[in-house]
Amino acid sequence: MTATHLAKGQNSPLPAGEVTISVQVAAPADLSALLVTDRGKVRSDGDFVFYNNPVGQGVRLSHGPAGPNSALAISTAAVPSDITEVRAVISLDGPNATFGALPAPTATVSDAAGNPLCHFRIDGLGVESVVIAVELYRRGGAWKVRAVGQGYAGGFAALVTDHGIVVEDAPAPQSPPAPGFGGETRAGAPASPVAGQAAPFGSTPGGWAPTPQPAPGWGPATGNQPVPPPPPGVPGAPAPAGWASAPPNQPAPPAPGHPTPTTGTPGGYGNQPPDGYAPPPGGGTPWFGSPQQAPPGAGGFGSPQQGAPVPGAPTGFDSSRGAPGTSAPAGFGYPPPGAPPGYHNPSPIRTAPGEERLSLEKRQQLDLRKQAVAKVLLTKGAQGARARIVLVIDKTGSMTSLYRKGVLKRVVQRMIPVAIQLDDDGRLEPYLYANKFAALPPVTVDRADEWCDTFLHLSGKRGGIDYGRIGAVNNEIPIMREIMDTLDPAADPTLVLFFTDGGFHEKRKITALMREASTLPIFWQFIGLGRADYGILRALDTMDGRVVDNAGFFAVDDIDRTTDDNLYQRLLGEFPDWLIAARAAGILR
Repeated sequence: MTATHLAKGQNSPLPAGEVTISVQVAAPADLSALLVTDRGKVRSDGDFVFYNNPVGQGVRLSHGPAGPNSALAISTAAVPSDITEVRAVISLDGPNATFGALPAPTATVSDAAGNPLCHFRIDGLGVESVVIAVELYRRGGAWKVRAVGQGYAGGFAALVTDHGIVVEDAPAPQSPPAPGFGGETRAGAPASPVAGQAAPFGSTPGGWAPTPQPAPGWGPATGNQPVPPPPPGVPGAPAPAGWASAPPNQPAPPAPGHPTPTTGTPGGYGNQPPDGYAPPPGGGTPWFGSPQQAPPGAGGFGSPQQGAPVPGAPTGFDSSRGAPGTSAPAGFGYPPPGAPPGYHNPSPIRTAPGEERLSLEKRQQLDLRKQAVAKVLLTKGAQGARARIVLVIDKTGSMTSLYRKGVLKRVVQRMIPVAIQLDDDGRLEPYLYANKFAALPPVTVDRADEWCDTFLHLSGKRGGIDYGRIGAVNNEIPIMREIMDTLDPAADPTLVLFFTDGGFHEKRKITALMREASTLPIFWQFIGLGRADYGILRALDTMDGRVVDNAGFFAVDDIDRTTDDNLYQRLLGEFPDWLIAARAAGILR
């Protein structure tokens, strides 16, 4: 039987009966399980299986000979019917331990006879100390396994709190506040358990230890069983003889004359491959996974620790930067062939501060959307592009039904992955406009819901904004002029995402403004919401007198029915072409 190598987000069917989940981690770590309902929460403390409560309903934790080498045995037939998922969690020991400082851990699911069914190498982790490795879930009367790889920078307390285990009296998480919108962080998850509840890993309150209760469907424990090492070719196995390059997730030695490398990986979770990416034979995802992975012979690929020059690169080329003479983020390899100067080449899936404070379900949806954005940029050769993202939303009276139905709130949520992939701060700079405009606080990933509830309105006074003063009829000139006048020519180019349901009747003035704007590092992407008269927008492609084509337009009858893949393809389809044209015209440097 050949085991399947799963990439993040992939799933695989499981046989009926018992399966075992084991992990390989290059540091002391604990394995645990969370049994959750369709709400993503535990029913009680008994659904948290860990070293002080090793037996749950249908799930049993056993320790290997070295203690930390644990395994979870899961009898799917004994899992209660209201439990829809069993999530396997790896938690590092030690107050300052992070997965980014270690080789990527590997989770293996085996059948009752010990035959490996699938392996999942958990790449792309950084500051996280806890990760949901895999989850077993019900689907159509059978069970499947999904590769999750969801890290928690907030630590174990954040994980258990998200899953409905109440703890109290802990300090706030030490992660920095998210930029924009007040800079607040979520209240810290406590480290001390409420009486009768499970203690977080690493905490041993004096005199407290829950009494493990036997679960239905299990007999006596069979003793500690060692977790066998992975077979050759499986992630985590010893490198074959003659292997010349650095093993995965290990720094390569610096080339002569290059600076001594430093360790570190990008923080946050979610370095996933875009849809359609197939992991290479032998496991791992050396392009879309951790930036510390280096395929054999690929000098300068991926790792910030690789300072060796790329074969054939021009004199002065630094493989830790994007292109000769540019200041790309250190440590992400060389740009794609033919990329113009100024392109950076980081890992395709980026993260933003605050993602770790989202619920698991929201992070999974965000991750899928970031994949879709990354796929478009990769296809267009713009995977390393950076841009300031400005979001403009129509606030005229004709938009009333879209506001009332929550369409604009969902639009904002779908634009956040664009900002994360393109903007260094991962945030949106929003405006509402009618015949006047209002500049609003930035939209950040962890405060988006609150932002929408506070600022997406048509009337009244909310969040310090007098919506009546903005007006109720279209006048695009003031907001467009504001964006042009506040531009920083020395900063990254600006991508304006302009959502409207029509208007744009000032043909002469808008044409003159677009011609003027064509000399500036701004690309305007107009999106029409519904069937309407879009005036001059429909003639953008044939507008003459511009240095470069600096705008795109498309309209959708119902944006909620437009898939993420289709939306991002249309939203970002022309921007990469403008980047190339603007550089050729000297607009971008």
